[in-house]
Amino acid sequence: MNGLKKAACIIRNGCVIFTVMTLASYSAGALISNGKQSFIPSLKWIWLFFVFSSILAAAGEVFRCRRLALWLRLLIHLGASLSAYTVVVILCGGFYKNGSQILISLAAFILAYGIFALFQGVRLRSKEKKLSDSSAYTSKFN
Repeated sequence: MNGLKKAACIIRNGCVIFTVMTLASYSAGALISNGKQSFIPSLKWIWLFFVFSSILAAAGEVFRCRRLALWLRLLIHLGASLSAYTVVVILCGGFYKNGSQILISLAAFILAYGIFALFQGVRLRSKEKKLSDSSAYTSKFN
């Protein structure tokens, strides 16, 4: 894939991640907000979501690199995602002021990442198995 197509793929995937994050945060904020406090994300958080989702989409390109083992792709992606989360959400978002918020935030991110990685791993394994099963077929009539 050339550079322009790869950049378009990263932008498209980043926009999808951004849309899901924004809708989820607005929905959760609307559900838990009350008359005294609003938990709807501010414009600052929307921009942080965009930066984070763009970095996450770029890190997602690691999964498409078939030259690396799945566990190595996952480890590289986890490192890139955790770094992006730390810089964008914790440092820029202001969580660095409270140590317990940092730990809870990182634990929630790692838990969500683990669930996502489990589903992705199962999906990729089944996809690779289907490809290997279909390529092993040879016609007996040719």
